[in-house]
Amino acid sequence: MDAQQGGAGYRSARGSRGDEPLTYSYDYPHPAMTADVALLSAAEGRLALLLVRRAQPPFAGHWALPGGFMNIDETLAHCAARELREETGIVDVSLVPLGVFDQPDRDPRERVITLVHVGIVRLADVALEAGSDAGEVRWFTLDALPDLAFDHGAVVACLRSWLADHPDPLGLALAMISPDGQPSELVTLYADITGQNR
Repeated sequence: MDAQQGGAGYRSARGSRGDEPLTYSYDYPHPAMTADVALLSAAEGRLALLLVRRAQPPFAGHWALPGGFMNIDETLAHCAARELREETGIVDVSLVPLGVFDQPDRDPRERVITLVHVGIVRLADVALEAGSDAGEVRWFTLDALPDLAFDHGAVVACLRSWLADHPDPLGLALAMISPDGQPSELVTLYADITGQNR
């Protein structure tokens, strides 16, 4: 997105209007910013998380949350929505911030800080289509997740706390479950959200 020019620490990038380039000059290294998405739904009455299988290194072949690097002319919210669309085909999802993850060694490529967003969908409302650098996309129940890339295991732990502390767990469950879902599925999903099934 941006190209090195001139001396060390000089970067140039086109603005969102495509007119004069934006320039940056600094004497110290800057971290990269990414946005990731923890998208939740109900699969057969169980709480499920959407994951993508990475097609590119690092962690090629490993499962991870959808996400990627923020472009120079977009917000983190736009980045999260764009990466979700590019990697999974899912659009028009309301996303809310979960938290910032900034351990210095969380990404082997460089210093990367990410803002993770949470979204809730019904399975019937979305169609999955792996794209961008995602080799595969699928739902996993939260109690049967594979080994995750980067620090996404720590993200899931934070997500579990967010769910357990949510002021309206029943509202979350109703937003995920199919309208024709069975009462027993709603009970199980509610217990998953509140952590009673752990």
